[in-house]
Amino acid sequence: MSRVSCLTWLIYAVVVSFLVLAPARPAIAWTYHVIYSFCSQPNCADGEGAGRSLVMDAAGNLYGTTGSGGAGRGTVFQLTHQNGHWAEHVLCNFAAGEGSCFTGYNPNGLIIDKSGNLYGTTANGGPAGADAGTVFHLIKKHGRWSFRNVYLFCPRGTPCADGWQPEGLSYAGAAEGLPYDGQSPLFGTTMVGGANRGGVAFELNRKKGGWRERVIYSFCAQQNCADGATPYSPVTVGPSGVLYGTTAQGGRGNGGGVLYQLSPTETRPWSQSVLYSFCSLSNCTDGAGPEGAPTLDSAGNLFGTTRSGGTRCDSDYPCGIAFVFRHARGERTLHPFCSYTICKDGTNPTAGPIQDSAGNLFGTTFYGGAYGNDAAGGVVYEISGAKFQVLYNFCTDRLQCTDGNEPGPLIIDRSGNLYGTTAQGGANNSGVVFEVTP
Repeated sequence: MSRVSCLTWLIYAVVVSFLVLAPARPAIAWTYHVIYSFCSQPNCADGEGAGRSLVMDAAGNLYGTTGSGGAGRGTVFQLTHQNGHWAEHVLCNFAAGEGSCFTGYNPNGLIIDKSGNLYGTTANGGPAGADAGTVFHLIKKHGRWSFRNVYLFCPRGTPCADGWQPEGLSYAGAAEGLPYDGQSPLFGTTMVGGANRGGVAFELNRKKGGWRERVIYSFCAQQNCADGATPYSPVTVGPSGVLYGTTAQGGRGNGGGVLYQLSPTETRPWSQSVLYSFCSLSNCTDGAGPEGAPTLDSAGNLFGTTRSGGTRCDSDYPCGIAFVFRHARGERTLHPFCSYTICKDGTNPTAGPIQDSAGNLFGTTFYGGAYGNDAAGGVVYEISGAKFQVLYNFCTDRLQCTDGNEPGPLIIDRSGNLYGTTAQGGANNSGVVFEVTP
């Protein structure tokens, strides 16, 4: 199994371990820009309905996916910075017929390798009658892009022991911001399927010019799914090859999902450990239903969010929390969302947070904020030490939401600028790509 070099990890660990101890920085003003509004072309040929994670190449170009629009049922797109503005190019259209990305649809986020090639998954499509999802590869050569299938799930039909509806991909080095090396294993999860129909964690390895999929764990293997069920998020790969992830359901805490660890072994399957079962406290004040991938720091601490639970949760507000898990101390809430009047700090964080080189956390909530109605809009937030602040409130125009609403995951560049997408809103109410700069 490929591992991040010891020297690279040691340098990263020393730097982050020092910086994460720094006190919370003073609040600074952040600037928000919509850099592209989807459905700007007739019949939404440029795609619509983003809300998924972006990736950035070495030249600063952005890549992402839309769930619908294009010539078929979603797109892979590229945004390039030209003459002071961003230009969008569709690289492929899903389910649009032969010669395009025709074997899948409903794509998730992407990863990028050191040569600028892209990899991703679709939640649907694949073998006729299965509709179980795919893993795909977009190869860039001489300025042209070609599409290849890496794996088609459920090739033998039900019960889909290899998984069904894959989420995003990850690899060793992703947590440190390194591009994929193009050769080491890829890891991912599926929401459902597997031996117990509770979803799987899988590994993809190159073999004789192709790829081989191997299920490394089938969830819901324990009574009442105490080991978790329905993993919505990709995994996070640690420096020793250990995988960390979340499930939205299952666990010993009233079915509120789990934070788990998967460790490689010489036998099959891998060894799985539940690090924490959510909704273990009365009224789920410790959170419930995590959907985003956890962020791992150099000390082995895990940061994440839950879409519901917390101290202000009721039937009208999904709330949610941001949390940290320390192996020696367990889980602790960093911020309970919907803590301000009408959820001005946001509510329902479905994406996990990201971390900068100083240890500050950044993320989004799907709803809430100072604008829009009680549930709409969403926010971009920062957690710096013990300080929480909203960096941007979406849906500043309550009628149009031209700045977007319902944001997805964030990425961060070397200058500390944040980039993300929204599922709705924008000039054409089809989602946007945005930038938030300090």
